[in-house]
Amino acid sequence: MQEQLTGTIDSIYTKMVNTKYGEKPVYHAMINGFDINLGFKNPYAEGETVTVTVENGKYGYELAKNPQAGATAITAPAQPTGPSVGPNRAPPAPDFPVAKNTKGITIARQNSGGHASRMVTALIHEGIIKNETEAMRVFFEFAYQITDFATGHREVKQAEAIANYEGK
Repeated sequence: MQEQLTGTIDSIYTKMVNTKYGEKPVYHAMINGFDINLGFKNPYAEGETVTVTVENGKYGYELAKNPQAGATAITAPAQPTGPSVGPNRAPPAPDFPVAKNTKGITIARQNSGGHASRMVTALIHEGIIKNETEAMRVFFEFAYQITDFATGHREVKQAEAIANYEGK
């Protein structure tokens, strides 16, 4: 189902994705609290007032590839409020840093655990780690470091430490 969104572009940012042609940026715009996937090309600028036709794609709202006349207007920002969030609405969330107590953290921890496991396995095969206790200690150290990095919490902690140091 296509919908029409009118508003001012609050911000534009990119996400890097792997394609068969290598890593490419995908543009996103925040419009009235909605995160809109613009695709590989960005014809818009921050602060511009736009009317765009969007549809709910695999990863949330994206520009409609074949806009049709008569798309219904989106009137309110998508605010998740429990059961009232419709199946065609992806609740907006900042991508970075990943908010704590969200599905994104769970996914990041699972991903980090997999990477940490491969790293520890390599260290065991190289003879650097020789016992289970050391393997577990290094696994958790790697997993937590990778999770902090992947979620953006490393930078948040660093900014808090600098602010505390400067007395702010």
